[in-house]
Amino acid sequence: MEFDANDVYVGTDNGLYRAARADPTEWLRVNDLVGGPMHALLVTADRIYAGSDNFPSPRGLWILDLDGADLYGLLLDGTGVIRFAVDPVNSAHVLVGTRIGEIYATTNSGSELTLVRTSLTGAHVAAILFDDSSDQVILGTGSLGMYVESI
Repeated sequence: MEFDANDVYVGTDNGLYRAARADPTEWLRVNDLVGGPMHALLVTADRIYAGSDNFPSPRGLWILDLDGADLYGLLLDGTGVIRFAVDPVNSAHVLVGTRIGEIYATTNSGSELTLVRTSLTGAHVAAILFDDSSDQVILGTGSLGMYVESI
């Protein structure tokens, strides 16, 4: 579950939904493209990042505007996206963690994604945390421990 000033967002087995914070009794589907199970969800000031790791449904990353419009199509097609983290200093800087231990980064709200870490291969990315007192991030894995990295 994620929220912004006006809405609450929930990723479910049936897709991505939104309700007004003032009246959370009416849930509306955000986007028909993001229709399968959601495994990761992040809402920033101007974007919704939705990740799926379900098979046979599409696996990958969708980046939407706050009205639910798909901005770039299915990104990382076929890759299970399971974690997000947003830089507390720069909301356009987002890290994306995958089921196969990769970390992707964007510094421009998703219009470009760069693979920045692959050596977690063999373990899924269980946690990503920006250390706002330094330029480092903390990466947790499902089976290989934790790492402190400059990304």
